[in-house]
Amino acid sequence: MATMAKRSQGPVCEDTECIICFETLEGRGGAVSLPCNCKVAYCHQCWDRSLAASMSSCGAALCPSCRSSMQVDFDPDSRQLTFSRSQEGGSSGFKRDWRKRLYKQARPAQIQLLQDFGKASAAHMDTDGSDRRREEHPPCVCGSRLSCTSVRERVQSFVQEEAAIPVTDQEMDYLMSRPPIMCDICNQQVHSEADVWTCENGRRTVLHAVAYDVCQACFSRHTSSTRPAQEDPEDSDYMLSEYESDSSEGDIDLESQSAEQ
Repeated sequence: MATMAKRSQGPVCEDTECIICFETLEGRGGAVSLPCNCKVAYCHQCWDRSLAASMSSCGAALCPSCRSSMQVDFDPDSRQLTFSRSQEGGSSGFKRDWRKRLYKQARPAQIQLLQDFGKASAAHMDTDGSDRRREEHPPCVCGSRLSCTSVRERVQSFVQEEAAIPVTDQEMDYLMSRPPIMCDICNQQVHSEADVWTCENGRRTVLHAVAYDVCQACFSRHTSSTRPAQEDPEDSDYMLSEYESDSSEGDIDLESQSAEQ
């Protein structure tokens, strides 16, 4: 399932190649119909990655050509990203809101994908009754797939993305005492001794421009055929408790951490 942009009534561009990758647009699903007044052509992947890079660097989705601020949403029915001109510009409130809004919009679809994956895995379970879910790759809502890794490996990857210099073993042990990785389904911090399912697309999509992680507890809960009724994704109280949490992966301050030690 590829997450692509819904076409909108933007200016028509007659270019036949993407302005970034120079690939033929016809072979990449056509050009994105831009919500701004730019008349250049982007393929869906390059447009998505450009907005993701903008989100990561300045906290807002800016057109790579005219730098207009974009409103990005996820349509749960079509499971596609939608784009429109933002009326908020680069306000601090708008920048704080984008991650919470997008992850909230995508969460029910990701839960459904995990449930479908669990049903399919149960139907193809080995004849000896062994569970093969850990050996397979469930889909991510962005169109890529989730891979299982240890929390320590995930933290190491996170540190490499965030820290300007390599961390010491002592600093790594400190981070593992409280891993800076949050589950994007339950909004809870992952346990250091557990595994975590992380999207192979990383930060390369505006849908989850700060990566996407599912803790082992949520993965087991939503792929299990015996999931408790009170944890059903349609349960309003359960969903509200998740949506109200505004936790996020914070910046790494290794100097203050070393001082505390």
